[in-house]
Amino acid sequence: MNSENFKMAIRFSENDFSIDLIVNGNIKSVEDSTILKDELAKAISQLKTRVLNLFIEDSFIITSSVIGNLVKLIQKDKVPLYIFVKNNDLYKLLENMNLITVLNIKR
Repeated sequence: MNSENFKMAIRFSENDFSIDLIVNGNIKSVEDSTILKDELAKAISQLKTRVLNLFIEDSFIITSSVIGNLVKLIQKDKVPLYIFVKNNDLYKLLENMNLITVLNIKR
């Protein structure tokens, strides 16, 4: 499947220690950004003492509004959020923007 045309979908998983949001497809439209922001807000409202893990499985791009929201959640709101990026191009983009440490990003 051509990754450029892969529509975004989000799965939700939780256990005693974490809530996991697993994102498949590309995060590239305003609609994608809004859906992801809403799903993050829902997960955060259920965290209590758990951490939130965001797994970006396929996307090679991420919108600036998503980046801004993630920075706010981690830096201002102090949400225990960890981001796992599988696509090497996206990881390198975020690395070039000096966001690996700021956004708690791992491969």
